[in-house]
Parts: sequence; C-alpha cells; structure tokens
Amino acid sequence: MLNPYLEKRLFALPVQPILVEVDVARINEVLGNITGLKLNVTGTIPSFGFFALAPVSPETIKKVNALKGVRMVHADQVKTIFQLPTAAEWFPTSQSRLMLEAEEALKQGFTGEGVTVGVTDTGIDPTHPQLVGQEWYTSISWPIREFIDENGHGSHVASTIAGKLYNSPMGIAVEGVSRSPLVSVKCLGRGIGTGFTSEILNAIAICYNKGSQIISMSLGSEECQGGCEICPECRMVKSLTQRGVIFVIAAGNSGPQENTIGCPGCSPHAITV
Repeated sequence: MLNPYLEKRLFALPVQPILVEVDVARINEVLGNITGLKLNVTGTIPSFGFFALAPVSPETIKKVNALKGVRMVHADQVKTIFQLPTAAEWFPTSQSRLMLEAEEALKQGFTGEGVTVGVTDTGIDPTHPQLVGQEWYTSISWPIREFIDENGHGSHVASTIAGKLYNSPMGIAVEGVSRSPLVSVKCLGRGIGTGFTSEILNAIAICYNKGSQIISMSLGSEECQGGCEICPECRMVKSLTQRGVIFVIAAGNSGPQENTIGCPGCSPHAITV
C-alpha cells in the first residue's frame, strides 16, 4: 500500500527517497529482495519494521510496494529544526530555570535524577562544559556520517533540559532545569538542521533502546503524511507512549492560526509546546 501522501506526489519528482514499512518478522526477507533490485538502503530500524531507500523513480516505488512483506511505502519527508531565537530574543538557561520554577522543584526533591531524557535534534557539542559526559549518538549516515552539533540548536535544547552548572565567561551562572542524564541523537544536520523521517524514527528508536523515559523533539514538518493514523512518526509516538514514554514535541513556528501545528507535534499522544 502507498501512503496517500506519497501516492498523490508519486510523479511530482523524477526520483525521491522513500521509507518502507514491513512486517517485522519478514524484514530480512524484504531487504534481501531489495538487494536483488540493486537499491541503496540508507538506514534500517529493524525492531520497528522500517528501512529507508535513497531516491528512486515512481516505477521503482511501485515495484517495492508490490514486494511480499511490505505493509506500506511512505515518503521519506524532510524535517527541520524549529529555529533558534534571534540575538534579541536570546536568554541564558538560568532564565529557563526561573520561568519553570526549577529551584522550587529542587527544594521539593524533584531533580530529574534517574529519569533519562532523550533529545532528537542536531546533536550536541560533547566538549561543552554543560554537556561533558552525556551520551551522544547519530542516525545520520547519508550522504556522509555526521556526529557533532555544528548548528547549535541541539546543544541549546540539551543544555536547557539538563546542562550542568557552569559559570560562563560572561559572568552568568547557567544550569539546565533538571539533573537528568541525557541521550542525545543527532538526526538533523547537513549544515542547516535538516533530516529525513527515517532518521527521526531511528533517533527515537535509539533513545528508547538506551532507556529514555522522556523524549524531546524540537523539530517537525508542516504536513503530516496521511494523517496521524497513518503517519509513521505519529504512530511511533503513539506506540511508545503506550509503553510509558513521554514525548515533548515542538508545535512549530507557523501559528497562531488553526491547523498550523507541525508534525509530529500534531500527535494527540504528545505533549506539544
């Protein structure tokens, strides 16, 4: 079956990347058939039954869709960061602590210690004093493998969540709003903070497999492909929420009109901010 979003756009481009959803028990069989078609697999998420293919033609998409074991073929949509504040809007993480009354929470014993938070974003700078010692991974391997945050967005988000206490050269003491351990997964990059649906899903899977109880996603796209009941990201959010994971996802910057919340922030199973 083709995702309705992809079906409407099947001939919009000569080639486009796709995300293939298969029966988990048959993923190796399907991948074997894909190898026989001499297609380039750019990523796999075996525990959730997904793999991604480099750009292919509409005719090839139809061939993949017809393979036994394939449940649905989705577009491998481009996702982006929701932009950093401008210089005029910038404020240190110490202000985030005041806004969220983190000091009061700490006094009551709510430190976040023992609650692992996953961050799917542009990665982190693992040498930054606020982020030294945190776990960091990547789901970007195409066209080249990327690891370090070269954008700043992911480091900003991670340090706001759980940056260590640091006296900055500006004379300002900065610290995140919790003392939670972090699992950072770089899924947005390529210089400007873009990634694909497959990389977002893989990042979520890594966070979950590394024990994240909360997953932060300050990213998205304007369109939810096929609606939340079909969209692969919204469905993964629903599936893991049912297993006890809490998702905190950005609403986007397109509001405040109706129907302007980005995807997967549109998921009814997420806390969207």
